[in-house]
Amino acid sequence: MKGSRYNLRLAGCIAALLIFAGAIAVSQTTSKDVIYLKNGSIIKGEIVEQVPGKQIKIRTADGNIMAYNLDEIEKITKETGEAIEMTPAPAVPEEKPAAEPAPKIRFGIIGGITFPVGELGATDATKDGSGFAKMGYAGGAELRVPIQQAGFWTTTGMYTINAVDEDAYKKAVGNPSGLTVETKSWTSIVALTGLGAHIVASSVIDLYLAAQAGALFGSSPEMKAAYQGRTATQGSANATSFAYSVYGGALFGNMLSVDARYLGAKPKYKVTIIGTNGTSTMEYEQPTALFKIIAGIWF
Repeated sequence: MKGSRYNLRLAGCIAALLIFAGAIAVSQTTSKDVIYLKNGSIIKGEIVEQVPGKQIKIRTADGNIMAYNLDEIEKITKETGEAIEMTPAPAVPEEKPAAEPAPKIRFGIIGGITFPVGELGATDATKDGSGFAKMGYAGGAELRVPIQQAGFWTTTGMYTINAVDEDAYKKAVGNPSGLTVETKSWTSIVALTGLGAHIVASSVIDLYLAAQAGALFGSSPEMKAAYQGRTATQGSANATSFAYSVYGGALFGNMLSVDARYLGAKPKYKVTIIGTNGTSTMEYEQPTALFKIIAGIWF
């Protein structure tokens, strides 16, 4: 009987220990995680998922699962006050701005149409310097060497040809019956160099302006006239003079350009005239001014 009481007491003690241990286990397993948000909110529950450096998910007492980004969270603890370490987001390397490409030397093939202005295109036979020149054509090449980011040194070589308006010439001298006139063209080669500047207007348009100086190598037209059995031939002559030019335009897509140019020069020609009554020479200054519309392809 005494042993039975001892056994009962022992069993009671073991049961009490088991219940106490279970209570401790339950209290440990039911301890809550506490999330303190930067906005002042406090969320209690059980953390069910943690994405390192990004996000934490917590199941609240009502069974809902809430997700929070790490940048929203001030700290995370247990109800006991033990802090839980949060894995910081990986550092994102700072992107450095791309360096501007260095400007490069450009070579262009250029050409277009020319319009004589001033005396070169005048059609008054009574005035000195009237050249009777018509619209013509020009072609050549240009080199541009960059100077820092906004400037450039430019060198141009261009050939120009402008025919003589024979009908306007005959009309200017009265257009007598039987008068025949045959002429060749005004031609010139210019070699110019100077400085320019450009500005980027958009991702595909570059505006530029330049001024140049150099030399003009010109040739006057040969002319033959016949009237009532008499003939006269004015030979072609060559001359060299100082020349200048200004131009401005736009470069599209870093490849195609369109611009307007003005060229000015005053060559002096010495021509020989052979006629029915003999031979004579004449020297005259021919003001040469041309307005040009020029397009180019750049490499």
